[in-house]
Amino acid sequence: MPYSRSAHSCRTRLSKGFSLVELLTVIVVISIMAAASTSLIPSVLQSNQVNANVSNLAGIIEEAREAAMSSNTYVYVLFSNNLPTSPSGGIATIILESEDGTDSNALNNFTVTGSIGSISDLMVLHKLQSLPGIKLTASGAITSSTTPGISTLPSVSPNGASLAGASTPLNLTSNIAGSTYTFTQGIMFKPDGEAIASATTWNDLVEFGVEPIHQSAKDVAVMRLTRLTGKLTVYRQ
Repeated sequence: MPYSRSAHSCRTRLSKGFSLVELLTVIVVISIMAAASTSLIPSVLQSNQVNANVSNLAGIIEEAREAAMSSNTYVYVLFSNNLPTSPSGGIATIILESEDGTDSNALNNFTVTGSIGSISDLMVLHKLQSLPGIKLTASGAITSSTTPGISTLPSVSPNGASLAGASTPLNLTSNIAGSTYTFTQGIMFKPDGEAIASATTWNDLVEFGVEPIHQSAKDVAVMRLTRLTGKLTVYRQ
């Protein structure tokens, strides 16, 4: 077979493999990609946690409404903005139910203070649930104008209300597994499903925002309950 200089040159380059410069370039590229991926992991994990807890919170509220209607009684969802079991913070929830089904004022218009155990006509329907990484905000704090990208959000009703406790001295404590939780906000569901955040003022709806504690304005949600039916709508970014 005739000698081919080009074939010889090709075999020579292949036999030499990669040069040192080429290897270093590949290593640098891989290192940059690995560093970028590592820096994104905490943000992705936090985002997943926030999304999961928004869904959990919606489920808790729906459970309370269904319990009120199915048991023909008054049910309260209370919120604690202190979460002693989580270094990063968060909220805790507990669901209470009227024992006799007739007491619509067990929390004295949401102004009662003291220990949950001291309220004789209420019992715990759903034990405390921790939702780390999120915080609650007042009615109207999150809107489609302040948070571009959020699902179509109607304007806040002039008669909209934040959670009970936003302007009233609701302060109930409970010691659970050695940790003290202070519940300062809440919603009451009547036997017909009606949602109330103020026992003294008529409100068309109850609305509050959910935001991540340690992230920028992303993964936010607005939870809105129609007063008459207690139906929950969740608006997400």
